[in-house]
Amino acid sequence: MVNWRKGLIVSLCVVALAGAYVAWSEYSEMQERIERAERIERAREELFGFAKARAHETEKVRDFCQNMKAGAEVVPAGVSLQRILKRCRDFEYLE
Repeated sequence: MVNWRKGLIVSLCVVALAGAYVAWSEYSEMQERIERAERIERAREELFGFAKARAHETEKVRDFCQNMKAGAEVVPAGVSLQRILKRCRDFEYLE
Protein backbone atom coordinates (compact mmCIF):
# COMPACT_ATOMS: atom_id res chain seq x y z
CA MET A 1 0.00 0.00 0.00
CA VAL A 2 2.82 2.39 0.81
CA ASN A 3 4.57 1.75 -2.51
CA TRP A 4 1.40 2.64 -4.36
CA ARG A 5 1.26 6.04 -2.60
CA LYS A 6 4.91 6.71 -3.26
CA GLY A 7 4.36 5.91 -6.94
CA LEU A 8 1.39 8.26 -7.04
CA ILE A 9 3.38 11.06 -5.39
CA VAL A 10 6.28 10.57 -7.77
CA SER A 11 3.90 10.60 -10.74
CA LEU A 12 2.25 13.78 -9.52
CA CYS A 13 5.65 15.42 -9.06
CA VAL A 14 6.68 14.48 -12.59
CA VAL A 15 3.44 15.86 -13.98
CA ALA A 16 3.85 19.07 -11.96
CA LEU A 17 7.44 19.53 -13.17
CA ALA A 18 6.44 18.88 -16.76
CA GLY A 19 3.61 21.41 -16.45
CA ALA A 20 5.97 23.98 -14.96
CA TYR A 21 8.43 23.41 -17.81
CA VAL A 22 5.72 23.87 -20.43
CA ALA A 23 4.43 27.00 -18.69
CA TRP A 24 7.93 28.46 -18.46
CA SER A 25 8.59 27.69 -22.12
CA GLU A 26 5.37 29.40 -23.16
CA TYR A 27 6.17 32.41 -20.99
CA SER A 28 9.69 32.67 -22.43
CA GLU A 29 8.41 32.48 -26.00
CA MET A 30 5.79 35.13 -25.26
CA GLN A 31 8.45 37.43 -23.78
CA GLU A 32 10.63 36.95 -26.86
CA ARG A 33 7.70 37.82 -29.14
CA ILE A 34 6.95 40.94 -27.10
CA GLU A 35 10.59 42.05 -27.12
CA ARG A 36 10.84 41.46 -30.87
CA ALA A 37 7.67 43.48 -31.49
CA GLU A 38 9.07 46.30 -29.33
CA ARG A 39 12.37 46.30 -31.26
CA ILE A 40 10.48 46.43 -34.55
CA GLU A 41 8.34 49.32 -33.34
CA ARG A 42 11.41 51.25 -32.11
CA ALA A 43 13.09 50.76 -35.49
CA ARG A 44 9.93 51.93 -37.27
CA GLU A 45 9.68 54.99 -35.03
CA GLU A 46 13.35 55.73 -35.70
CA LEU A 47 12.81 55.61 -39.47
CA PHE A 48 9.73 57.82 -39.24
CA GLY A 49 11.74 60.20 -37.06
CA PHE A 50 14.49 60.41 -39.68
CA ALA A 51 11.83 61.22 -42.28
CA LYS A 52 10.11 63.69 -39.93
CA ALA A 53 6.86 61.85 -40.60
CA ARG A 54 3.88 61.02 -38.42
CA ALA A 55 2.71 57.44 -37.94
CA HIS A 56 0.22 57.62 -40.84
CA GLU A 57 2.55 59.39 -43.31
CA THR A 58 3.94 56.32 -45.02
CA GLU A 59 4.26 58.03 -48.42
CA LYS A 60 6.45 60.68 -46.83
CA VAL A 61 8.70 57.92 -45.49
CA ARG A 62 8.73 56.17 -48.87
CA ASP A 63 9.78 59.44 -50.55
CA PHE A 64 12.42 60.01 -47.89
CA CYS A 65 13.86 56.54 -48.47
CA GLN A 66 13.93 57.02 -52.23
CA ASN A 67 15.65 60.38 -51.79
CA MET A 68 18.20 58.89 -49.36
CA LYS A 69 18.99 56.15 -51.85
CA ALA A 70 19.40 58.71 -54.63
CA GLY A 71 21.57 60.93 -52.42
CA ALA A 72 19.08 63.81 -52.54
CA GLU A 73 18.68 64.00 -48.74
CA VAL A 74 21.21 64.98 -46.12
CA VAL A 75 22.08 62.15 -43.75
CA PRO A 76 21.20 63.12 -40.16
CA ALA A 77 24.21 63.72 -37.92
CA GLY A 78 25.43 60.67 -36.07
CA VAL A 79 23.59 58.21 -38.32
CA SER A 80 25.03 56.19 -41.17
CA LEU A 81 23.40 56.10 -44.58
CA GLN A 82 23.60 52.29 -44.49
CA ARG A 83 21.54 52.23 -41.29
CA ILE A 84 18.82 54.39 -42.80
CA LEU A 85 18.73 52.38 -46.02
CA LYS A 86 18.59 49.13 -44.04
CA ARG A 87 15.57 50.42 -42.13
CA CYS A 88 13.98 51.47 -45.41
CA ARG A 89 14.49 47.97 -46.83
CA ASP A 90 13.39 46.25 -43.62
CA PHE A 91 10.06 48.06 -43.74
CA GLU A 92 9.81 47.67 -47.53
CA TYR A 93 9.98 51.36 -48.39
CA LEU A 94 12.72 50.52 -50.87
CA GLU A 95 12.67 47.71 -53.41
